[in-house]
Amino acid sequence: MFRSVPERQLRGKDPITVEIEVNALSAKPLGQLAPPNIADLYALTEVPDLATGLRVRLKGFHERIARAVSDLPSGEPFAAFCGAVGDVDPSRVPVSLRDVFEAESANPKRTDGDRAHIRDLQAVWEGAEPEPFEIGAPKRVVQLPTAGEPRERRYATPRGERAPRAERAPKPPRVPPARFVADPERAAWIRQVLLERLGRPTDAGLLETVLVAGVKHRGRDRYADMTPKEVTDELKALEREGKVKHSAGRWKGVVAGFSSR
Repeated sequence: MFRSVPERQLRGKDPITVEIEVNALSAKPLGQLAPPNIADLYALTEVPDLATGLRVRLKGFHERIARAVSDLPSGEPFAAFCGAVGDVDPSRVPVSLRDVFEAESANPKRTDGDRAHIRDLQAVWEGAEPEPFEIGAPKRVVQLPTAGEPRERRYATPRGERAPRAERAPKPPRVPPARFVADPERAAWIRQVLLERLGRPTDAGLLETVLVAGVKHRGRDRYADMTPKEVTDELKALEREGKVKHSAGRWKGVVAGFSSR
């Protein structure tokens, strides 16, 4: 499995924070970067008016990460990395990073199973336009008083006097959490998409993260509030019915018309 690395927040941060984080992240090897941050650093290099310091710091980052992806062994290591990238919100994956996987599909050392994982990623990204990386506004600098300038009083009331206690605002009424009500039509749609995805001829089967991301992406317009648990619940129901099976970390179809070798 691809090692889990904590994600660092970059998008929307002020210029100083972004520069500090980029300095820390840009020199790290592939295995020490969270996939969302890999996507962010690729997206950052696409900013047309990027500050010179950041552009210099990111010089060569594209090529270094692309080589590291190309060096990943076929099979489980490459599949795990594809699964981790598939968990990233498609809108955060820029064109330059998508091109890395497009080029990798033409890599002669990649197996048919590797290419199947790349196609699954591309299906997740299909129709999802990348959002440009936006840097937030600079932090407001607090001006400290200069020498000789009177400081603001620390207390609003004279010493020895107690300020009147502010009245407490009434607590808003507690709203019970919404209870999920099963929708048979929605569940049937999820099952149909799962069987279609698992009916593709692939030796390796599909990682659960890639499978869930693909179903959610396909239903983004019809069921925008779909959760991963809904997909995994139907997946387990299909397993209990003997229509799919889970082996070596992957899901495969086992019924006629939807079986994988």
